[in-house]
Amino acid sequence: MLRYIILLLLFNLELHAQERNDHPFIQLVWYNVENAFDTIDSPITHDAEYLPQSDKKWTSRRYWTKLNRISKVLRNATGWNPPDIIALGEVENADVLYHISTRPALLGANYRVIHYESPDYRGIDVGILYNPNVIQMFASRAIPIDFPNHPQKRTRDLLLASGTLASGDTLHIIAAHWPSRRGGKEHSEPFRIRAAQICADVVDSLARYSRDLNLLITGDFNDGPHDASIDTLMQARRVKLNNAMREMPTTLGTHRYGAEWEYLDQWMYSENLQNGPIQVDTTYIYYNPSMIEPVTSLPGFRPKRSWNGNFFTNGYSDHLPIVLILNDSTQGENNSGH
Repeated sequence: MLRYIILLLLFNLELHAQERNDHPFIQLVWYNVENAFDTIDSPITHDAEYLPQSDKKWTSRRYWTKLNRISKVLRNATGWNPPDIIALGEVENADVLYHISTRPALLGANYRVIHYESPDYRGIDVGILYNPNVIQMFASRAIPIDFPNHPQKRTRDLLLASGTLASGDTLHIIAAHWPSRRGGKEHSEPFRIRAAQICADVVDSLARYSRDLNLLITGDFNDGPHDASIDTLMQARRVKLNNAMREMPTTLGTHRYGAEWEYLDQWMYSENLQNGPIQVDTTYIYYNPSMIEPVTSLPGFRPKRSWNGNFFTNGYSDHLPIVLILNDSTQGENNSGH
């Protein structure tokens, strides 16, 4: 049964470390890391805002500071053991992913990188890091999102990765960063519904070849669990999907705009991961005190961003990471991935 946990400050995950002796877990993290650009000018994207000579003065020192902070968050998000699979949003390229994976906090996990350049105007993409001792990825591809009525519009591709777990089961992961709310939520909603339709088609395609589909969908959807685009995705025809964030308390979220928290970042999963041998065990939002800051004009707090205009704040991101833990009951004490 799915258990919901909100991390208000530091959540003690030592219990899971002890439980792993009897019930091995596969730990996954999604994190929109907000404008993780390198300092090198790309000739094919509009990344001028994040260069050493820009108003932000995006120097190598600031770049490595941000990546060190992000890597520590990722390492600490799952407690005793580092995440087995990490999906990230707003990374500029494969080099940034590799640099994150080789920061001291994550270096020992020996992650592999999955990344494809997408047609996003600014050059930000989604990517995946994974531990090959836990999952052997055998296929991946980028899935473009087109807009027939707006052929000039570009956005991030979906990223589909498929791998084999130690149990022999196949796990599919779709990582996404749907179109933003630029121009207003209602004005931009059709673009996210289009992304949802394409994602639902991918789900149906996977389900066509697998009766017992183990599928996770994660990302920054720029919509909440009850919005029309998410409803569109949840209505995939060949497999029932569950949304791990749908019943989460409204007193928190993964992103705050003004006075409102929203769950823009979500985990969704196929029904087989609720009833099959590999099951969703826990999902939660992770943060610690250094990742948040008080809101001066409103009650409460918000994620601490890296930037306040052009002023570098030594922060993290405007989103909080979300964690999902799978219980692989088929492996018992024989799990060699940890």
